[in-house]
Amino acid sequence: TLFLNGPFQVSGLLNVTGGTVNSNGYLRLISTATQSAGVAPLLNGAMVTGNVNVESWFTGGEINKRGTRMVSAPIDDNSTIAGNKVYQQLKKNIIITGPGGVANSFDPGNAVQPFAITLTQYIEANTLSQPQFRSIPGLNNAIVPIVKPGEGFFLFYRGNRNSYTPGTSFTSSKVNPTFAVPESFAITYFGFLNQGNIPLTLSKANNPGDTNDGYNVIGNPYAATIDFRMLYLNNSSGIENQYMIVKPDKSGTLTYASDGSNGIVINGGTIASSASLARYIQPGQALYIKKTISGTTTYPAFFNENCKAATSSPARLLSLPEHKNLLQVTNMSTSPVISESYPSLKILRMNLQDAFNMDETAVIFKHGSLTEYEGRDAAYFTGSTVSLSTLSSDDKSLAINFMPDLKDVQEIKLNLNASASGVLKLNFTDLSAAEGFQIFLKDALFPANLINVKINPAYDFLLDKADSESFGNSRFKLIFKPEPVPAPVIFTAKKIRSSVSLNWSGELARDVQYFEVEVSLDHLLYKNIGSVTSTGTADLNSAYVFIDKVPSSNVNFYRLKQFNKNGSITYSELRTIDLSVSKEIKDPVIIVYPNPSADRIQVELKGQFDYDIQASVYNLQGKKLKGVNFTSAVEICLEVSDLPKGIYILELRKSENQKIIGRSKFGVGM
Repeated sequence: TLFLNGPFQVSGLLNVTGGTVNSNGYLRLISTATQSAGVAPLLNGAMVTGNVNVESWFTGGEINKRGTRMVSAPIDDNSTIAGNKVYQQLKKNIIITGPGGVANSFDPGNAVQPFAITLTQYIEANTLSQPQFRSIPGLNNAIVPIVKPGEGFFLFYRGNRNSYTPGTSFTSSKVNPTFAVPESFAITYFGFLNQGNIPLTLSKANNPGDTNDGYNVIGNPYAATIDFRMLYLNNSSGIENQYMIVKPDKSGTLTYASDGSNGIVINGGTIASSASLARYIQPGQALYIKKTISGTTTYPAFFNENCKAATSSPARLLSLPEHKNLLQVTNMSTSPVISESYPSLKILRMNLQDAFNMDETAVIFKHGSLTEYEGRDAAYFTGSTVSLSTLSSDDKSLAINFMPDLKDVQEIKLNLNASASGVLKLNFTDLSAAEGFQIFLKDALFPANLINVKINPAYDFLLDKADSESFGNSRFKLIFKPEPVPAPVIFTAKKIRSSVSLNWSGELARDVQYFEVEVSLDHLLYKNIGSVTSTGTADLNSAYVFIDKVPSSNVNFYRLKQFNKNGSITYSELRTIDLSVSKEIKDPVIIVYPNPSADRIQVELKGQFDYDIQASVYNLQGKKLKGVNFTSAVEICLEVSDLPKGIYILELRKSENQKIIGRSKFGVGM
């Protein structure tokens, strides 16, 4: 055992690789606006004993930081002595008011709210007739509750108590309007560290009419960042792979949801597109999670040391007020942040803004999802002066809404509101999911107008709190329609002396903006050798010609890249001219088209084949990704939409003797 005999401060990561460190009250874990000290996983019998000073940074700096926060304690409250329990320690740092006022050892409030509630707990099992938010009854030794390890609670933050003197006739600007801007500072918890396996009891009461049934408030119990992914994997049979954190500055509820392979986060500032970072929960942070099993369940080791993310130390969610709506992630100097990659998601992302705040929501279109509310969806929790969510087909308000493929969805209703009347703005910030589809916003107050959000991604409107039709879930809906795509062109290539004449024609020229003529020497990398503007002549066929005056003296692969007025791009079939032997040939041994492709490729062989073929797809590292067998009577067509963006190798063999017919490179999503 190592005994500390004097002050020992840690600002980074404390590693105890074995044995016991006895703090003796001297160990202090420092917390600042940008980083919090942490204790690495205590494994192989390693322990930290004795009282430890654990700092937890609270950020002020602007008036809207005065508000409610989701908080947890990193110390075991059972180890603290009378008069020094967690809630009592908070009172030593900040003003804590509550029911009964001074008689129950709270600070006095102001004349209007003498018993304003500062500390509350969330009780999932309470029925609709019972308040689910329960105030702490008092801070005297007889009635002050103990904060259990892993328990989250809500704290109304006014700043530190340095400028407040009890008994001064409510002269403090911390409790009287006009309220003072709360300061940024680190509060200090003092006690034994929560460590090792920590049990947790969760409930799902199945109360009739409870739209948030199964949601529990838990807290990070450690003086360390934890990885929510590891927490979920450890308890996946009982909880959903999602969490919510109500942000303290009324800038929305940070919501993370994953269906196991894909993750997404909203209202996360700079990490909005990086769910791999959103999974880290900082020390001192509480969050909502959802229990899926009915009844009350005690998990013996809900939290364990392996949940700690020893190499990741995100700044506090409550920090950096100058970057509103920002959840900054910083790295420990010892090691980079753990990262992971997710397959590309088809996401529709939008937000609602007033003059002060923003609330974000997202829809993910994924094959196999339901239009009704299901487990992978994340329910909506309000946390801003504006609120925006989408509705499932059974009218559940969702922050993150998993839906089927876009081709199977005709419309989605929006649900929005604000705390006050005024002009709001609806912004569509990510429309990548809607490739090949038009998205229209329909405003029920102006039904004759359909707003094409691909052309107009921002919509200003007036919300009137006195008019119920101007907000709620019946005013706005999104309507999805397939994009009108011009018919493919008829494309030919012909050698004329030392040049190549490229000719094409196509219908609906009015829907085409222009063409680019591309050529490749390796059937993979193409370059633009010229552009031709569309004639734009109504529905009649239009003929075009382009002369390549300096073709390569080898094999030339030509294609057209067609830019349509709706924003989509289509490619023509390939045409091949071989000038290496001064003659034109129709095809190489293998032709893959379209190349690159977004969804499927077709293969054309030189000449006829009367044998079965085995087609295999490899990545550039030589790993086989898929294989498909084709009979001689079937055209060779492979689905590639499930492959990530990149370059691949197609190999064809005769099925009977595995003799290689040929190989060709092709691209996906390029």
